[in-house]
Amino acid sequence: MQSVEHVKTPATFIFLGRISLALDKYEIAHEYLLKATESGMARRHVLPYKAEVAFCMNKFDDCKRYLKELPEQPKGSELRHLQEYWHE
Repeated sequence: MQSVEHVKTPATFIFLGRISLALDKYEIAHEYLLKATESGMARRHVLPYKAEVAFCMNKFDDCKRYLKELPEQPKGSELRHLQEYWHE
């Protein structure tokens, strides 16, 4: 992971956030996802991962907020199902 940290692009920060999420390092994952947004990545690409991190950290209000901020997804998609579940 150290070699990837030398490339400071939004996509790199999402990649590092996803790796941290997979390793159950939720605080670190959240920080990388914030950096992705701050460095120019469109929020719509980051919000699903932020919602997942929030869910894993039992921050359900944040999870719901992130999914609500996400543009409505196509019918039948997994993200659309999540949006509908959290906003009913």
